[in-house]
Amino acid sequence: MLNNISLAADAATLSPIALFLQADWVVKGVMIGLLAASIYVWTVIATHGRGVSKMMKASERFERDFWRAGNIDKFYDENGREELPSANGAVRPRARASTATAPASDWALR
Repeated sequence: MLNNISLAADAATLSPIALFLQADWVVKGVMIGLLAASIYVWTVIATHGRGVSKMMKASERFERDFWRAGNIDKFYDENGREELPSANGAVRPRARASTATAPASDWALR
């Protein structure tokens, strides 16, 4: 009977909460830091995931409109000044060009 009691007590002391409560303050600090870092990283992942999803939808919408356009000059006149997320990446603000501007300006030179 004493063996059953000691096994039950050992199982209770090996739970994650019991281990945390019995740990030294340094170990508790490290565990809290790891939990905070994990929450931060998952927040960054979710935020970037939503941003990538928005850019993909905008890119697909632009591509759909581009291929439906019958006349590239008319398409440029309608969309040439539009700032698209794919053109707003890590480019300096003065060097930014919309996705339609660069190829269409080359087209206009010909």
